[in-house]
Amino acid sequence: MKITLKHFEIELSIAEGRFLGVGAVHYGPTLLRSPRLPWTFYTESDQGVRFEDYRFAKVVKSRGGGATIVFTSQGRWLPRIQDADAMGDARIKTRRLAAPTATFRWSFRPITERICENEWHGLAMRLEVESPSVPLHWMIEDTTWEIGGAAGGATLIQQDISTMDLEQSVTRKGAFSTIEKFFTDGWGGAYPMDM
Repeated sequence: MKITLKHFEIELSIAEGRFLGVGAVHYGPTLLRSPRLPWTFYTESDQGVRFEDYRFAKVVKSRGGGATIVFTSQGRWLPRIQDADAMGDARIKTRRLAAPTATFRWSFRPITERICENEWHGLAMRLEVESPSVPLHWMIEDTTWEIGGAAGGATLIQQDISTMDLEQSVTRKGAFSTIEKFFTDGWGGAYPMDM
């Protein structure tokens, strides 16, 4: 299934009713992300429930030119939660008789920004979650964007303080990590955690 929003085409990855995420995204003829690893979310509750397996419900088009992907998830038991007790030990949660259900509404709308004589087109995104029986405390967005559909040859630009090169070319066998190195080798000192 594909959603067309002005200059953009968003491909949904759906298999046997399961919503796997957003696949390919095109801007006109240009592929902005590869469909090989769908763009998705993982969520957890401190009440011992995780939502990671989604059922596709529908796509709702808005009058403003946007679209909302609606999908649901039945919670699964998460025995060991992220939080720890006062002694630093893992907190364990027991199973429930009935699994809670959450509804997700993932909205996209095309936007245009004009900066001097240049006009830039993009997508605004918002994710709404309705989970009446368990609040969600953790959400991880898992995605990649590769202009042309492949990361090879792209230049990564680091925009914060780091001990890595500020610009790096991506190669097939190269390694890249956004993990910060807070202690330095050689000249001593450490970077503040809030930089």
